[in-house]
Amino acid sequence: MRAHVSVSFSILLLIMSTVVPSEAALLESPKQLITRYGKPFKVDFGGSVYLFRTRAFTINVNFIEGKSRSETYLPRTRRGLTEREIDSFLQLNSLGSIWRPAPDQGGWRLSSGKALARLTGLNAPWPNLHVLTSDYEFWPPKKT
Repeated sequence: MRAHVSVSFSILLLIMSTVVPSEAALLESPKQLITRYGKPFKVDFGGSVYLFRTRAFTINVNFIEGKSRSETYLPRTRRGLTEREIDSFLQLNSLGSIWRPAPDQGGWRLSSGKALARLTGLNAPWPNLHVLTSDYEFWPPKKT
């Protein structure tokens, strides 16, 4: 009986550890992100861009229609991001889905197709991780 309980408990722990949390930073409102990161140190473009600082990162957030559509995570010191930091930011922005490598996009894409992520500025002093919704349009719009 004890062995059965131990095996059942181990299976339960395994299931709980593989569940992807639905917590999101993308698609959050300014109020939700202020709760997460604290008061922004700068707000630009009529409130459509917020800059937050944590102990280790500057986070640039672009809002469209009151929801975060693009977030860039930059270390506050001149260094690259660690694998653990990248994984943590990807998990935070998983929108209840799983990140998959997307070489054609230069980074990752959610299995749901709702967001992309890529490392940028690799040759710059401050490499960063840019996470954005699939429908995010860079500003200013490209001229056609």
